[in-house]
This record gives sequence, structure tokens and C-alpha cells, in this order.
Amino acid sequence: MRSARFAFVLAIATVAATVGAGPRKVLVLPVDGNADPAMRAKLTTVVQDLSKTVPGDITNGDTTFAETASAVGCDPNKPPCVDSVLTTLAVDEVVWGTATTTDGVTTFVVKRATKGTPPHEQTAILASTEQPEAAEPRIGPLFGVTGIPAAGSASGNGSSNVEVAGSAAPSTPPPPPVPWSHDKKLGVGLAVGGGALIVVGIAMWASESGVQSDIDAAPDQSASDIQHLKDLESKAQGYAWGGNIAMVLGLGAGGYGAYLLWKDHKEHTTLTPAPAPGGGVSFVLRGSW
Repeated sequence: MRSARFAFVLAIATVAATVGAGPRKVLVLPVDGNADPAMRAKLTTVVQDLSKTVPGDITNGDTTFAETASAVGCDPNKPPCVDSVLTTLAVDEVVWGTATTTDGVTTFVVKRATKGTPPHEQTAILASTEQPEAAEPRIGPLFGVTGIPAAGSASGNGSSNVEVAGSAAPSTPPPPPVPWSHDKKLGVGLAVGGGALIVVGIAMWASESGVQSDIDAAPDQSASDIQHLKDLESKAQGYAWGGNIAMVLGLGAGGYGAYLLWKDHKEHTTLTPAPAPGGGVSFVLRGSW
């Protein structure tokens, strides 16, 4: 078994070696999956035709990506396997596809991969009444090809019963998170600190209310009683003033922090026009707190 696998890898490497001495070597593998062999063959032709737009020397392979990965000795479902295949075959890019049919509906996934980067992919779902050629305009964006007329359905009514999934490729990575501005950092700090001061102020007012209850219930018959009342009144006054100060500072800090956050949000919010699905123009509001 090991000798057979080694011979298989050598055969694949021989195919890759025929790519030539161009700056880029691109290998296009046949479509695999459980779809009908005749459909897979036609879908392979679609992928091969679109791959002609890829810069570099194009070679059409004879083994599917799953077969190639098995020969190389890696799991085709794991990302590192793509790099292993590229290294073993000595190519810069590999293109492959998978066609899976369930209840008459075929899901066609095409992928392009270069070493060290995640594969870009495009998915087209073909209804049972559609010919394989109908997938061409739907996977064309993966190869930078747009504007291909959609093929009519096999029912002859010219309508399309197709669903397109995935996004156009090669996709761009999401933008990095925007670092917090000075106003946002200060605004969050003031808002949190202001909220804490308000809580302290409420607690001191509650303490003052408790001391006031003690004052109302305290006796005032002797000199020591009078002194005790004075001490309680002084304590209650301290709580009251402390609560007032904490509340004023908390409201001020929290209010100013909220203003800074609103100001920062306004500065980082944009209104961008975008084409609407049914025609016309829609506007996308982008921003973050």
C-alpha cells in the first residue's frame, strides 16, 4: 500500500512538473463529490475554462483534491493539508471543486488556494432542472470574471431556480479593530467613576437618614444626652454633605463622560451609499461605541 501511494504521489508530482518555468504555476484539479459523474465532468470543464483567466501557467490535473491529499498523507478537510499539497506538487496555486447532490439539488463549491493563506471559495446551488453550465456565472467572481450570461434552466422556460451562496472572492480580510480614541477612553473612565460616586452618594444619604432616626429616638434629659445628640447631629450633617458632594461630582463626571462618548461616536459614524438589491440606492450607517 505504501509503495502504491508513493507511486501515486510521484505521478501527481510529474503532472505538476509539466507546468513549466513560468513565474506562477497553477494546478486545476477535477471536481469530486457524490454528484453524477457526467455532471462532475461538465463542472470540471467549467472550472478549467474559468481558470484560464488566472495569471500563470495552467495545468489540468487528473486526480481530485481528496485523492491528492490522501496520496500526500494529509486530511483534505484540515487547512494545513492545502499547504502540504502545494509543497508536494511544487505549484503556487491549486484550484479544486466539490459537487454534492441531495434530493436532486447540487451544491457546487469551488476553491482557490495559495500557500500560507486560507482558500477563497464560491458556492452555487443548482436546481435539478439546471445544466452544469448554469454554474459558470455564479462561480465566475472567484476568478475575477463577471457579466457572464446565466444559462437557462433545463425546463425551457428560461427562468433560473438558483440560489447563490458565499461571497465573491478573493475576499478581503475584515478591517482591524479601531483603537479607542482619547475621548472614548476618558469618557468611559468618567462614566464609570461618575456612576460609582453616585452610588456612594446614595449610600451616604441612606446613612444620614439612619442617623436622623437615631436622633429622633434619642433622649434629651441630661447633659450627656444633649452632648450625644450634638454628636449624632454632627455625624448626620457629615453624611449629608458627603452624599451631596459625591452626588454632584458623580452627576458631573458621568454627564461629561456621556458627552465625550457621544462626541466620539458621532465622529466615527459614517453614512455610506450602497446599491439596493431591488435597484436604487440605500444608505448604510456604520459606527461603534
